[in-house]
Amino acid sequence: MRTKFTNMTTCRVQIMVAVWCLFGLVLQLANAGFMGWIQKKAKCYRMPMNYCPYQDVTLWYYSNNLANSGGIQVTMNSIRYIPIVPNAPWKIIFHGFRNSKDGVPNIELRKAYFSRGVYNIISADVSKPIDNGPGNLCYPSAARNVLPIGLCFAQQLDMLIRSGFLPGPDRLHFVGHSLGAHIAGNTASALRGLIGTPVYRVTGLDPAGPLLWKRRTPDFKILDSQDAAFVDAHHTNGGVFFAKGQMSRLGTVDVYYNGGRKQPKCKHKSGCSHHKTVLYYAESINPLPPLFNKFYGFLDTVNNFVLVGEDMQLNFVGVIHINTNAKSPFAQGINTFRDLGRRDTSSLDPLSESSRNITSSLDPLSATEAGRTARLKRHKHCILNNEKYEPNFGVSSSLYSRSCDQFLLKSKDVCSCFFFSWYFSSQILSVESCPGFFKWKDKFCVLILNLSYLSICSVFY
Repeated sequence: MRTKFTNMTTCRVQIMVAVWCLFGLVLQLANAGFMGWIQKKAKCYRMPMNYCPYQDVTLWYYSNNLANSGGIQVTMNSIRYIPIVPNAPWKIIFHGFRNSKDGVPNIELRKAYFSRGVYNIISADVSKPIDNGPGNLCYPSAARNVLPIGLCFAQQLDMLIRSGFLPGPDRLHFVGHSLGAHIAGNTASALRGLIGTPVYRVTGLDPAGPLLWKRRTPDFKILDSQDAAFVDAHHTNGGVFFAKGQMSRLGTVDVYYNGGRKQPKCKHKSGCSHHKTVLYYAESINPLPPLFNKFYGFLDTVNNFVLVGEDMQLNFVGVIHINTNAKSPFAQGINTFRDLGRRDTSSLDPLSESSRNITSSLDPLSATEAGRTARLKRHKHCILNNEKYEPNFGVSSSLYSRSCDQFLLKSKDVCSCFFFSWYFSSQILSVESCPGFFKWKDKFCVLILNLSYLSICSVFY
């Protein structure tokens, strides 16, 4: 009887989802210009595809002597007056949605780099193209602008390299957060096409997920392992529901902090977990007292622990799992591996030969077909009961990628629009984001926005 009731409930849910998806499709087909009308009323920014240099896509130079200033805008006319530091490393930082050169991650990363040593830093600013309009209503426009912004930045950097202001791409390190991670990837990829030499390194800090899921988005629009000689993606808020990042592997090396979904002390606030990756990376640049620990994670392809963050080796490929402290300083050093049931490494020098050759005991279940089946059942149970996913550090990377969120992502092909609508109505959109031209009551306003974003399924999927 219970099984019959469960089946009936499941059937009803499926019918409801199908009806919602069908409604969204009909709405989009019947009102071809409806979403354009909303974007127009909200005054969302539309980035021109083949127009560069562009006034709202700018680069700003900082050095140790200019750390507390507003920076110097980098143009072909100003480069002759900019006091660059010869032979100092170059970092180019890209911000994400609803930020700027004076926000996340620029403040944290510039402070960390200048505390560590002497650097030439360029902060890219696209605050208007990816932060314009009421509330978060214009996020779809911002996501669409990622590609043209990257192409424009690539043209600017190409001119700066050819003029001698910047070194070659093989000496440039791009760091981007959220949407900025995808902008960094597009910039690096386009720059390689213009010059022929790949960028030395691209670091993506919790690359944005909504509208940019890897399974649904061409590689030329999102961060990809082919964008640079080395691409490291750091995940702290991946998933489908209420997540701003994604669990998909995007880089040469992908780092998953505390499981990659939700970070300690963040509870259910996705913005908190999304921001933690910036704090982790900033601490890897300039380790904090009193212990000055560094981040060490377990790399599946070498079955050993490796340094994570700014100073990680760039000859690795695979997935790195790492645990952190709940509060700053976040790095646990090598001692973190004692908590994983592995050999005690607290007395080993991480640079010694004995440390490099340390062996680890894999979960015996992961080596058998029965073990793999058991893990898949665990994932399904996790989804149905909405439990927190705890990574099994003995599982191969291909199996680990099927976390609760990722497993669900693979089963949502038919009704992607339903999940996408749910996400926007409950996470991105809020009552405060309702623009002034909506005169209805709050709940009805959110419903209208929900239905309008539901219709995007026929555009993006």
